[in-house]
Amino acid sequence: MFKKLDMKINLNKLIVVLLLLLASKQSLLSQTLSAIVQPTTACPNQTAVVTAVWPNASNPSYSLYTPGFPPPNAPFAVSFTTNTFVISNPGPLPAYDYTIVGIATVGGNTVTQTFPFQFYIQSPPPMTFTNPTSFCNGTAIQFTAQPGANTYSFSGPGVASSSSITNVITILNSVPNNTGNFTVTAVIAGCTVTGVTNVQVSPYKTLAVTPVVNVCQGDAATFTAGLTGGTQDYTWKDNTGNVIASGPGLTSINILNTTINNQGVYTVMTDDLFNSTLLCPYTATAQLNVVQTSTLALTANPGTMVCQGTNLGLLANAALNPSFQWTGPSFSSNLINPTINPALPANAGVYSVTATFQGAFISCPVNAVIQIVVIPVSTPMITMPNIVCQGGTIQATASSAVNPVEWAWTGPLFASVPVTNAVSITVPSVPANASGTQYLTAYFAANQQCPVTSSVQLNVVPVTTISVVPPDVVCAPNQVFLQALATGAYNYQWSGPNSYVNQGPNVFVYTTTSPLSANGIYTVIAYFGGTALVCTSVNTVQVQVNVPLTFSLIPRQHVCYNSSVTITGPAGATSYSWTSSTGFNSANKDINFPSVQPINSGNYTLNIMNGPCPSSAFTELVVLDEVKWELKPFDRTICRGDTIFLEGAARGGSENYAYTWNPAVYLESSTGPKQMAVPLGSVLYNLTVYDIACPAYKIAHAFNVKVNQPPLPNLQLTQSEGCVPLCLDIDPKLGKTSAITTYDFGGRRIFQRNDSLSFKYCLDEAGTYTLNIYTKGVNGCSNSYTYPFPLIVNPKPGSDITWEPEIPTTNDVITFNPTFKSDWPITYMSWTFLGGVTEGDTNMLNLPGVSDTTNVKNPTRAYSQIGMYPVVLIAKNDRECTDTILKLVKITDDMQIFVPNSFTPNDDGINDVFIPKGTGMKSEGYTMDIFNRAGLNIFTTKDITQGWDGKVGGQFVKDHTYIYKIKVVGMNGEGRREFTGYVTLIK
Repeated sequence: MFKKLDMKINLNKLIVVLLLLLASKQSLLSQTLSAIVQPTTACPNQTAVVTAVWPNASNPSYSLYTPGFPPPNAPFAVSFTTNTFVISNPGPLPAYDYTIVGIATVGGNTVTQTFPFQFYIQSPPPMTFTNPTSFCNGTAIQFTAQPGANTYSFSGPGVASSSSITNVITILNSVPNNTGNFTVTAVIAGCTVTGVTNVQVSPYKTLAVTPVVNVCQGDAATFTAGLTGGTQDYTWKDNTGNVIASGPGLTSINILNTTINNQGVYTVMTDDLFNSTLLCPYTATAQLNVVQTSTLALTANPGTMVCQGTNLGLLANAALNPSFQWTGPSFSSNLINPTINPALPANAGVYSVTATFQGAFISCPVNAVIQIVVIPVSTPMITMPNIVCQGGTIQATASSAVNPVEWAWTGPLFASVPVTNAVSITVPSVPANASGTQYLTAYFAANQQCPVTSSVQLNVVPVTTISVVPPDVVCAPNQVFLQALATGAYNYQWSGPNSYVNQGPNVFVYTTTSPLSANGIYTVIAYFGGTALVCTSVNTVQVQVNVPLTFSLIPRQHVCYNSSVTITGPAGATSYSWTSSTGFNSANKDINFPSVQPINSGNYTLNIMNGPCPSSAFTELVVLDEVKWELKPFDRTICRGDTIFLEGAARGGSENYAYTWNPAVYLESSTGPKQMAVPLGSVLYNLTVYDIACPAYKIAHAFNVKVNQPPLPNLQLTQSEGCVPLCLDIDPKLGKTSAITTYDFGGRRIFQRNDSLSFKYCLDEAGTYTLNIYTKGVNGCSNSYTYPFPLIVNPKPGSDITWEPEIPTTNDVITFNPTFKSDWPITYMSWTFLGGVTEGDTNMLNLPGVSDTTNVKNPTRAYSQIGMYPVVLIAKNDRECTDTILKLVKITDDMQIFVPNSFTPNDDGINDVFIPKGTGMKSEGYTMDIFNRAGLNIFTTKDITQGWDGKVGGQFVKDHTYIYKIKVVGMNGEGRREFTGYVTLIK
C-alpha cells in the first residue's frame, strides 16, 4: 500500500515539472516574437510583395490565410518556406485583414505563432485624353493621354499591343479597321491606370479611273474616272503635269487625233467629306500608250503577170519594222516578202497585205492591195508506143489540158520528118537508130512565150536472122541435141512433134518413152526486146531417131552347188556377146552349166546389137556352199528365277537360216537365233539350223542348263493386327539353307539377320505394313517373299489434356478438355482428380490427399488453395486401344489490377481521386507513391483504400502528368507485383 502511494506522489512531481517547463517555454516565445509583417499598401488588382521578419527564429515556414477566414477553419491561400510572399490581385476594398501562421525553431524548440496582417488599397487618379476623333485612312492617328508616366502601353482595333515613351500616342498609316476604342495603360503615382478613347477612320473608297488607254496613232483616247458617294469636283492633268480640264462631275476627258507626243501618265484628283467635318483627298493616274505607224507600198517580181509554174515574189515596204500578213486567192503568209512557188491560175487575183505595228498592249494594222495575173499552162501529153520492133510504124499524137498557141516535135524519130505544128505525126519503117528521147513543146502565149516541154523514151528493138545446126542421127534413149543462134535474142522457143515444147538456144529431145514419135520437123522462134515488146525470128530443122532392142536379166541368182543352171538371152538381136568376171566368153544366145560349182560364182554380161543401136544387161550368179557353226550355245548353271540369254549363229550357205529350239520350255519362242529364258528347273536343250535356200543342208547342237533352288521362307504369324506396339514372333523356318535373311516392313524398318532362328519384333507406330523377306542361300541364290496378309497396327487414342482458363487461380472454376491425336472414335474415358472439388460441391474439403473419379467428357474442378494438382485421363478407342495421360495444374492467387491513366479532381463526384482498383489484393504490403516530373515524392500511402486527391499541402497542384509507383501483394501472399506509369491530372 505504501509503495502505491509513493508512486502516486512521484507522478504528481513529474506533472509539476512538466508544467514548469511549459511555462518557461511560453515565456521564451514571448521574448523572441515581434510583429512579423508591417502593414502594406498596394494599388487595386495589382500584386504586392510582402516580407516577414522573425528574429532569433530558424527554418521558418509560413501559411497565409484568406481574408475573413482565420485558422484553423480557413483554407490555405499561400504556403511558403521563405520570409517573402506575394499577394496577387486584391479586390477594390480599401483594406484587407489576412491571417498568418508561422512555424519555426526557437531555442531548439518548434514554435507556432498566429497573428493578423493589414493590407491597404490605394486608388490612383483616372486616365484622361485630349485628341481628335476623325481621321482619313492612310493618315496618322494621334491622341494625347494624361501625363505623369514614363511609359504608356496601348492597344486597339487592328493594332498590336505597343508602348510609347510620351503621352502622345501615334499610329501611322491608319486603315478603316482601326475604327473603335483604344485602351491606354500607364503607371501613375505608383498605380496602374487604364483609359479608353474612341477613334473613327474614314472607310476605303476607290477613285476608279481607266488604268491604261492604248490607241493607234491618229485614233482618239478617252479617260473615265469616278468616286463612290456623290458628285465631286474633278481636276485632270496631262502627261506634262498641265491642267487640261477641271469642274464638278467632270468624270471623263477625250483626246482627239493622238500622236506619239500624247503618250504618258495622266492624273485625276478629287476630295470626299468624312463625318461632315473632315475632307479626305483622293488621287489616281492612268497611262496613255500611242502606237506609231507608217505608210505601206506593194510590188511583185518578176511582175504582176507571170506564167503558171514560175516563182512569184510579193514585196512589201514599210518603216518601223511592223509584222506582215498577206492574204490572197488560196494563199496566206506572215513574211514581209513571201514567194509563191510555183504560181498557179488559182493564185491569180487581188492580194491584200496588213502591216501590224505592235505596241506594248495593242496592235495597229495598215492595209494595202495588189492585182496579180497568172497565165495558165499544162504539160503536153505524147501518145505513142515507147518501144517498137525494127521496121515497124509509129503514130505520135499530142494533147494538153490547156490549148497552146503552137506545137513543136523534135528527137531522133522525127529527124527525117519536117518540123511541123501538127497535132499528130506518122513515122513508117522505123530504123534501129531512132531509139532515144523524143520531145514535144507547147507554147501558151504569143511569140513562143510560156513554153512547156514533155518527153518520152523510144526504144527500137533490133531483129536479126536465126540460124539452126542439123542434128546427128541418134539411138533411143539417147537425146537429140538441137542448136540455134540469133544475135541479140534474149530467149528461144522450140516446138515439134508429140507436143514437144522447150526453151533456150540449145535443147534436148528425150526419146526414152516413145522414140519414134520424136521424128519430124522442129521449129525454133528467137525473141528480141523485153517485157514491154517482144520481136521474133523463125527457122526449122528435121529430126530422125532409131530404137535399140531392150532386154533384162535376173539381177542375182542363188543356186545350190551341183545343180543345173541356164541363163537365157533375148531373141531378135543381130549379134550376141557374153563375158564374165570368171573369164567365161560365148557368142551364143544362151549359156548353160550342167553341175554348177562355187568357182562358177561371178558377174555375167550380155552385149547385143539391133542395127546401129547397141544394148546390154548383166546378172550375178552365186553358188552357195554348205552351212557351218559360227557360235554354239554352252552349258551353264543358274539360280531359279534368273534370266539367261541363249544364242546360236551359223555361217556359209545363203546366210538365210531357220533356227529351231527343242524343247521350247521356259523359252520365249521355239524359233530364232536368240532366246531369253527364266528356267524354274534344269533342262537339256537341242538347237538345229537349216539353210532356207538349200533345205537339205542343216546342223544341230545339244547343251545343258542346270537350275539351283534359292531358300524359301515358310512364315506363320500368330497375329497380324493389334495396338501400338504390335510385337510379332517371327520364325522363317529356313533351316541352314539361307546365309543372309533381310526383313523389310517398309520405310526405315529394314534389317538383316545371319541366322535362321526365330525372334521377336515390335512395330511401335500405327499403320498398315507389308512384310517382305529377302533370302540369299548358301548356294549363292536369292529369293524374295511377301507375307500374304497386311500387318495392321492400330493407334492408341493419343490423349492430351487442356483446361480453361489456361492460367487458373483460386477463384476460377476450371473446365478440363480431352484431346486425341487418333481419329478413331473414343468408346471409354475416365478422369481422376487429386485435391479438387466439382463446381458447387461443399462436402469435400479440397485437401491435397482427397481424390475422385468421373466419366464426364468435360469435367470441372475448383481449387481453393494454390499449388500443383495432378489430373489423370484414361481413354480407349473403338479398336480396343488404351492410353493414360497425367498432367499437373498450377493454381495461383487471383489478383487483377486496373490503374487509371487520368483523373479530374474538380469535386463533381466523378473520377475525383486517383486510386487503383482490382481483386485478389491484400491490404498488408500495399504502397502507392506519386512523384512530380522532377522526381520528387509528393504523395505516399500504405492504405489500400486511400487515393490521391490531387493536392499537396492542402492545395491543388497544377494540371500536369505525374509518375506513380504501386506495390501490391496477392490475397494468399504469393503474388507480388509492382506497377509504374503516368497519370494525368486534369481539373
